[in-house]
Amino acid sequence: MTPDSLPLVYFGKLPARGDFVRARVHISETNAIDEWVSEALAVSESVFSGIPIDNVSNHDFAFLNFSHIDTRANEIITGVLIPSHDSSYRNYPLIGFGVLHLDKPKNWMNYLPVKSSALWNDTYEVLSMAKSKTDNSDLMEHLNHSQLSIDNNASTYYYDFINTTTLHDIAILMNIDKAQLIQQIIATGLLFLPTFTKGFHGLNKAICWSLTSDRENSIHMATFWHDLINGFYQPHQLYLNTYLYRVANCYRLLMSFTKPDGRILKQISESEKNYPEDWVVIAHSDWTQGYIDEDIGLTRFNKVLLQDNLYLYDTRQLFKKTFLAQ
Repeated sequence: MTPDSLPLVYFGKLPARGDFVRARVHISETNAIDEWVSEALAVSESVFSGIPIDNVSNHDFAFLNFSHIDTRANEIITGVLIPSHDSSYRNYPLIGFGVLHLDKPKNWMNYLPVKSSALWNDTYEVLSMAKSKTDNSDLMEHLNHSQLSIDNNASTYYYDFINTTTLHDIAILMNIDKAQLIQQIIATGLLFLPTFTKGFHGLNKAICWSLTSDRENSIHMATFWHDLINGFYQPHQLYLNTYLYRVANCYRLLMSFTKPDGRILKQISESEKNYPEDWVVIAHSDWTQGYIDEDIGLTRFNKVLLQDNLYLYDTRQLFKKTFLAQ
């Protein structure tokens, strides 16, 4: 059973301190996060810049929501990374996360962003508070006693969203044509189709989706993409790394399927204007048109999705029928 809260695990640097701060629990998981961040810093002076990304966002500075899942170990690590430094202004981020062990981690993975949302929010608030303090007398006690909430009703919010939101609604929020959104859905199906039989060992590229400009709808759309692909990985053991972050005009979702890679963390922190060449960018999905024109199943799928007032729930059901025969 999923608990209602998790203790905060933290690691990194704080302006009020000259040394690293580190939680006393989950040592091996903390070491893995340290290795991930250190890999990024080995090729970059800092992870995220601490520069404001816009004047509108509730969160003033760039930061990263992340989740690392290993289904073999039944382990879920989900948290937040913010740029930080120590009292001597040596750059090193501050990372906070929760560690969850579940017998069936894929039940969490299916709806990961919306299930992680409350925990991400709590973690961001605690880390931001800790970073703002200049007196560390009660700082460590506060960090050591912080709890991160888990909303066990979160998946119901997602179902409310897909039952009341149409493809047309989302296309408007994403500032794209509905036909482009449909291409992105088809691209997702085509990219993941080989994994159903072959597994995820050969999927060594990071895959990036553009979301909406507001956080709530972005969380729900990120959940929608997770929901679409869950059928492909059900027969397999895998790593699933999820990264949700803000750029100038929207949020982005990035997924990868190898052990957490510091090189990808570096790329995320530097990909504001340009996408790294080795990412698969779902926003660039016009290549699917040839498949749509030539495959009778995709022609039919595309035609149905173009209908007015088709809800995301209906899209989800049609996607699973078309690509997974479910």
